[in-house]
Amino acid sequence: FTMGSEQTGDSATRDRTPVEVTLSRGYWMGEHEVTQREYYAVARRTPGPDFTQHNNAPYWGVTEPKNITDFCQKLNEIERAAGRLPAGWEYVCPTEAEWEYACRAGSKTAYSFGDSPAELGQYGNFADRALRRLNPNFAYAVDISDDGVGEALALVGSYRPNAWGLRDMHGNVAEMVADDLLPQLPGGKDPLGKLEKDGRPVIRGGAWCSLPQYCESSFRNSSPGRDKSNFVGFRVALKQVK
Repeated sequence: FTMGSEQTGDSATRDRTPVEVTLSRGYWMGEHEVTQREYYAVARRTPGPDFTQHNNAPYWGVTEPKNITDFCQKLNEIERAAGRLPAGWEYVCPTEAEWEYACRAGSKTAYSFGDSPAELGQYGNFADRALRRLNPNFAYAVDISDDGVGEALALVGSYRPNAWGLRDMHGNVAEMVADDLLPQLPGGKDPLGKLEKDGRPVIRGGAWCSLPQYCESSFRNSSPGRDKSNFVGFRVALKQVK
């Protein structure tokens, strides 16, 4: 598939120049972001008291890929012991390419559902009329839509899925992936962008406090650092490993 975007305008960034990508093996992607209930069941941790706390809201506060790797390792141990994980399969943090392929669900438009940000409120929780109404400090929030949620996380599955049944790929929490942010998208076969040192993980999909362009299928950004952020979470993939 073609990864990236040829769009011009305010939402275009230099690091999204389109590249051709081949994913050589199939994988399963989590229907939604890992929830607080799921995270606690595996890691026995909650995200914190100072933002949305709900069993079915996304887990937030991910600071580095190791958080996800440790979660997946424990999840694999639990599922193997229960006989639910076939030999040779593992839960992993998806790569940037795997994430975008799943988000697009065969689409070539700005979002999985088309190009109009006015429809985004039907598919995700982002910085819109509801946020600005409840907290005027978010004056940048756009008035084109009302997703029904203000300064908070939506419960997973609250919005329409993409064509492949995946939910919350746009907005709610930005999702950390396995890659470091490179100056350009990595292309080729099964790409994984990594820096030798001082790499900043990529986050994808935008969040509850993001403008529409940050929620586009191709938009990429770096994680905010080691401080817990209430707009960064993750989802897992299930892959057959070598």
